[in-house]
Amino acid sequence: MSADAEAVRVRAEAQLPDRSGWTDPAGYRDSLAMCVLDSIFSLRASYASTVHVLARYRGVRRAAGADPNRDGLADLIAAVEVAGGVDAAAGSALFDNRAYTPGTAKRGQTGVLKAAAVYEVATKLHGVGIDTIADLQDDTDSAKAEWLSVRGLGRVSWAYVLMLTGADGVKADVMVRRFVATAIGEQAVTDERARLAVEGAAELMGVGARLLDHAIWRYQREQ
Repeated sequence: MSADAEAVRVRAEAQLPDRSGWTDPAGYRDSLAMCVLDSIFSLRASYASTVHVLARYRGVRRAAGADPNRDGLADLIAAVEVAGGVDAAAGSALFDNRAYTPGTAKRGQTGVLKAAAVYEVATKLHGVGIDTIADLQDDTDSAKAEWLSVRGLGRVSWAYVLMLTGADGVKADVMVRRFVATAIGEQAVTDERARLAVEGAAELMGVGARLLDHAIWRYQREQ
C-alpha cells in the first residue's frame, strides 16, 4: 500500500476515531435525476446552496403531481423544458441557481451554467438509452464518456454521481484534497492522488471508501 494511503489512515484514525458517528450518504437510489442534480450543483458550492436547489426542484415537481424522488432523466429534461428552457430553469422557475460550472467562466470564455450542464448531460445520457440508475449501471462506460464530454464536468463530478447511485468510491473535492494534503505534508494534491490515497486508506482500515470519504468531508467542513 502507498505511503499516501498510510498517512491518510494515520490521520483519519487520529482525527476521526469514533466510527459510530460515521454516516453513509444515502444518495438517491430511486432517482437518477436527483443524483445528477446533486452531483453538478454541489461542485465548488456550499452544500446549503445545493439543498436549496434540490428543495426547489422537488417543490416544482410535486406541484406538477410528480414524485421527484423517482424521476428519471426524461422527467428532468421535461421539467427544464416546461420551465421555459435552461435560462428560465436556472432562475426561479425550477432551480433558482445561476452558478457556473467550475473553470468555465475565465479567460474571456462564457461560463456554463450548472443548469445548462444538467440539461446537456441529461440529454446526452438519455440519447444513449440511459434514463434510470439501473440503465447507468448497465452501461457505465457509455455514461462516463457522455458525462465527461460536457464542458465543466469532470472526474470529480462523475465519481460523485456514481456514489450517489450507490457505488463505492471517493469524491476528491476541495475538502478531501485538503485533508489528504495535510496528512502527507504537502501544500496541495491532485484529485487523482487524493482519490487513490483515500481508497487505499479505506482498504487499510477495513471500511468502505465512500464511508471514509464522507467522514473526511464532514470533518474538514467543520474546520
